[in-house]
Amino acid sequence: MRRQTVSWLLGLLTSLAVAWCPNALGARASEPLTARQTRLEAGAIADFARVRVESWRFRPGDRPEWATREISDGDWTVVPPRLFRRGEPLPADWRGIGWLRAELWVDEELVGQPLALILSGDGAAEVFLEGSRVAAVGTPTPSPATTLPRLQRLPDLVVFARPGGHLLAVRFANHEVARYLRGRATTGVSVAFAEARSGVAEALRFQQFYNRSFGWFTGVFLAFALLHLLLFVFYPALRANLDFALFCLATASLVCLMTYRHVQSDPRFFLFFEPAMSLVGLAFGATALRFGYRLFYERAPRFLVVYLVLAVPVAAWSLIDTVASVNFVFLLMLAASVELVRVVIVAQVRRKPGARLVGVGALALASGFALGLLANLGFLPATAWTSFLVPFLSVMVLLVMMSIHLSRRFAAVHGDLEARLVEVRQLAAEKLEQERLRRHEEVERRVLETRYQEKVRELEEARELQLSMLPSEVPATAGLETAAHMETATEVGGDYYDFRLCDDGALLVAIGDATGHGMRAGTMVTATKSLFNALAHEHPLVETLGKSTKVLKGLNLPRLTMALTLARYRDGELVLAAAGMPPALVYRAAGGAVEQVLLAGMPLGAVARFPYRQATLRLAPGDTVLLMSDGFPERLDPADEMLGYERASAAFSAAAAARPVGPAAVVEQLRRVADEWAAGRPLDDDMTFVVLKVREDLPLVAS
Repeated sequence: MRRQTVSWLLGLLTSLAVAWCPNALGARASEPLTARQTRLEAGAIADFARVRVESWRFRPGDRPEWATREISDGDWTVVPPRLFRRGEPLPADWRGIGWLRAELWVDEELVGQPLALILSGDGAAEVFLEGSRVAAVGTPTPSPATTLPRLQRLPDLVVFARPGGHLLAVRFANHEVARYLRGRATTGVSVAFAEARSGVAEALRFQQFYNRSFGWFTGVFLAFALLHLLLFVFYPALRANLDFALFCLATASLVCLMTYRHVQSDPRFFLFFEPAMSLVGLAFGATALRFGYRLFYERAPRFLVVYLVLAVPVAAWSLIDTVASVNFVFLLMLAASVELVRVVIVAQVRRKPGARLVGVGALALASGFALGLLANLGFLPATAWTSFLVPFLSVMVLLVMMSIHLSRRFAAVHGDLEARLVEVRQLAAEKLEQERLRRHEEVERRVLETRYQEKVRELEEARELQLSMLPSEVPATAGLETAAHMETATEVGGDYYDFRLCDDGALLVAIGDATGHGMRAGTMVTATKSLFNALAHEHPLVETLGKSTKVLKGLNLPRLTMALTLARYRDGELVLAAAGMPPALVYRAAGGAVEQVLLAGMPLGAVARFPYRQATLRLAPGDTVLLMSDGFPERLDPADEMLGYERASAAFSAAAAARPVGPAAVVEQLRRVADEWAAGRPLDDDMTFVVLKVREDLPLVAS
């Protein structure tokens, strides 16, 4: 009944084709056969054979008259059927649309008989015979926005009303040729002819096969994936269910991609399909290995790590250039299959539980997919059996064996439950003892928590004391702008800064960094502030440092020292003295350069009679001075790399060079640089800045 229906449809289509296209297919008398003509004869298209048009002439552009014989194609480019090839440059004048022309020679026996016109390609195309359109897939236009690419799933029927020569023209549009060539070796359009009944029947069988395979295989693998995922959700201890569910999901994705490409009608799917197949194939190998290792190993062997290390760059490569990477994808999948066979053989030798049962399925899987991979690599003939059916039927064997194995394991677990009931009484007694110990530990925890809260209160009081030691405001000094900022790494930090205005109008500045953090550092800061208040305004700076270190040394505070920089500014003259602090940075407004003033010296309290040095600088209007603790240049990023003095100097130069800018803005910019460098990492050390800037509206004072 089906054959009679198909014959009736073919006869009707033949009559319609002759009625609609009398001029295009029957207006010219037969002509002698030429060298560039493709011959269509009854013997060549019998028994499901096809005759493909091999000789084409190509011209980019879009003119309707190119479908007719009124235009000569003698100067057109001779091209292969697929038109564009990987590795070859595109024609310079290609704008996404062009025409191909070929000559056909039709034998007398085929006149009046319907023929199947089989059109394949990656874009949109219209086929013309003697200027009349006889077939189309999609809508080819010069504009990418209006071009609609499509694939031909059933052949069109054509009827030749006369023997001899015929002009075949194809209007072809593909505005994404470069993207297609990333995933395949050639792209373009090709035309073939076959006997109508066999051509249609073959296309229908092809569609039915892949439609059934798409629904059946994908549904089965997804069902197994869902089943074992639910088993894992309800019994997470058996993680083999999760690994097997992921493996089934990868297999279902492979089937879905391999079958759906044969049943969908949009060639743009291949832009996604080619790289997706590589990614899913690599995931298939990884999940198969992880599943096999989960069954027979306590810890996964290093081969899985090696596979993943190789698979990640190959996956990234496949997204960029699928064709170049596809053989490496196949080789990695083949290596995974071979490794799975090795795992099963070793498990058999070591008599692992379930090795024989699961081994049958794993060997079937490895053998089936090895066969498919060898077929895809060209070592075996690529057919529907070798490339598709055998590999995925082998997965079905594994699914059955795995289900039997898991069922047996479930039965074994049920048996173990009865044995575990005997242990419950003993565990109950142990639980009571553990509860008693837990309550004892809870009491101890609360005691420790109370002590911790007391410690927090003490630290908060110490922090308030430390902050109270900092100057509440910067003394106003004629001709000098000043700003200061401090951030502590703990509740009580070790950094310190201070100001004092002398009777002669000079401004004394101190910035220091005590050893460590916390209460001990706070003690050193307290002692240093007292010494600064008592000594700094009465003595030269180096003598102040010498007397201070002698006093601190006499306090007998082991392993406690204080790095300190003292500065005295008056009428454009800055005197610096330092004891173990980072160099002072001086930005010269006139030249835009930053000077480093490094005065090497031991921290206060380290050596009783250390010969400290001091330096005197002349500052011009606009010059800016940065005194800082080492918390800024030694600020760490998440990778434990320090900001460094070179970057700190560059950041200060950029901040001081901004116009107009005051010391507070410089401090804010340096804080921003430190925060950006740390990228969220908390402070490892206290960070303190003191910025002095000579007002730019002051007259120069001769030295």
